[in-house]
Amino acid sequence: RDWSSDVCSSDLGGPAEVSFGGENLSWGPARRYPILLGNSAPGFAHVRVGTRKPVNVGIGALDVDLLWGRLDESPQFDTVTGNDHRLLTGFFAQLDLRGLEGLSLGVAGVQHNRWTEAKAKWLNLYTFPFNEGQHTEGNGLVSVTATWRLEESRADVYAEWARDDYWTDLGDLLREPDHTQGYLLGLEKLVRHGTSRSEEHTLNSSHGYISY
Repeated sequence: RDWSSDVCSSDLGGPAEVSFGGENLSWGPARRYPILLGNSAPGFAHVRVGTRKPVNVGIGALDVDLLWGRLDESPQFDTVTGNDHRLLTGFFAQLDLRGLEGLSLGVAGVQHNRWTEAKAKWLNLYTFPFNEGQHTEGNGLVSVTATWRLEESRADVYAEWARDDYWTDLGDLLREPDHTQGYLLGLEKLVRHGTSRSEEHTLNSSHGYISY
């Protein structure tokens, strides 16, 4: 089933909400080609718990999403029915810093494991990579982001760095920090050619790199 057009949301009180369905999710600052989650493919069945709007936490405004979903294998991939589904868990948090107008910092992580382990792994929102064995059937990705919105210039400058695969220990991370990394640098600017909003155009430029 194509879940990309289905969604149902409900308030949990205060700034929190829960949603069920399969709408596309986009995490991170990238307008095109986001590293972790984007809208380049149909959505998947998921439950999301998070904030409807940023919450004041003193040093800034915090926006949080927690995610649980089921990934379905394409029928064209293989004929083995025992591996058709995976459990996806993830989190996303973004902080709009107080005193630094327009600057936002974020961190996100997603992890997938065998669907048969869902009962044991569903609270495992993101296993810190140091806790994973060298040979695991799951996989995790983590990213950090920064966005600076320049209101007067009507422009956004953003960056994202992400890493795939677990590292065995701190020494492994320090020796090969660029192993399976990816990064994205981007600039978006709104340009008005006339006096009306219908004559506004968005200029978008980005550069990315992925290593293995």
